[in-house]
Amino acid sequence: MRTDSWGHPALTEKQVVAIAENMIPTALRPYYVDIDVMRQTLAEPYSEWNTDIILYFKYPVAGGPSDESRYAHSDLFHLERDFKELYIDEDSRYELLEDYDMMFQDDTPARTIKPLRKPIKWHKPGYDGRD
Repeated sequence: MRTDSWGHPALTEKQVVAIAENMIPTALRPYYVDIDVMRQTLAEPYSEWNTDIILYFKYPVAGGPSDESRYAHSDLFHLERDFKELYIDEDSRYELLEDYDMMFQDDTPARTIKPLRKPIKWHKPGYDGRD
């Protein structure tokens, strides 16, 4: 198995997208509209730590890194934690989110999430994130 220089399994961009999309809680999936995936260190392959992922949602999803957002932004290792900060809020149409809401209108189609056909090994064996 190919790994990065820290021993974490190397991933492709498609694998990172598939893993991230499958982490999205069921309640938020109808509002999921886009994803950006980047590497934090360009000299290393994608891995659970060498990712910078932003998943975008449309109204009525609120929360995220700040109360004025409709997205989750994290590395793959911490992405599930960021989803816990997102929630459905029917009263989340306010001035601070106007520009964001113009980018993803209510009629913007939600992305289809394909279930993983087979599990992807993306955790370093024995690693719990404390290093």
